[in-house]
Amino acid sequence: MAWYFWIYEPPAANVVEDDAPSLTLAKEANREPMLPELEATEDNQVASVDLDTGAVTVPPEPEPAPETPDETPPTEEAVGSVSGGAEELVAEFEAEMEPVAEGPVGALVEEPGESEAPPEPELVVAAVEEVVQEAPPLPARCVTLGPFSEQGDAQGAVAKLDDTGYTASRRELTQSVKSGTSVYLSGYATRSEASQVVSSLKQQGVRDLMLMPGGDTPLISLGFFRNPQLAKQRRQEIRRLGHQAELQDRFRDTTAYWLDFEIPADEEFSTANYGTGLELNDCP
Repeated sequence: MAWYFWIYEPPAANVVEDDAPSLTLAKEANREPMLPELEATEDNQVASVDLDTGAVTVPPEPEPAPETPDETPPTEEAVGSVSGGAEELVAEFEAEMEPVAEGPVGALVEEPGESEAPPEPELVVAAVEEVVQEAPPLPARCVTLGPFSEQGDAQGAVAKLDDTGYTASRRELTQSVKSGTSVYLSGYATRSEASQVVSSLKQQGVRDLMLMPGGDTPLISLGFFRNPQLAKQRRQEIRRLGHQAELQDRFRDTTAYWLDFEIPADEEFSTANYGTGLELNDCP
């Protein structure tokens, strides 16, 4: 506004040669009376004028700056001693601190001079193969194959094992094997009493029974059965006739043959080529 009112000079209005009357805007006609004379303050601050009302606003005078005591500038010797001591402290601090490599959180920081290029894949494979080759083999597993009921069958299996690279040793084992089930009647005080029961059963149509000779207690045998189900049926038949028949398993001692040999720990061994009903167990 100061530039517009104090410095700016509007160009001369165009002169109209004809006798037509010129138009004068109300704002231009009243400009000079409306604009009061403006004066600058001591601090060269310009007052503001409201174009509509013509009011003049003068800015307040600034407050004086506070007085500061005179400071004596430091001497060159003092400045040099301070700067020298600061440089020594900075040099000691940098010597104690070690640079830390930047990287993601949790990443390993390599020490200076320890960074190496990754090894070649061929070298890694060769190193792994060397370690595998140097690893000791797993210990062999001792197994036993059997049982063979006949000595000849066991000897033939030894020959087959020898042909396939196994060295077997034969071992004999005597064991008690169930041979069948007996059906019988007992609990009689005298042999005469037992004999009367035998005669009564025969009259009722029971066959294949016998009063066993000897023994402290008379015993009536009603049959010997290898099939346990048949033995149970015989007992039910006698019980329906009013007699308490009992069952008793019979055993006999037999000699079985087992073959002991070693196989690799991770090898699967099949018993199919050496006979039927055979088992492969760990050595006792």
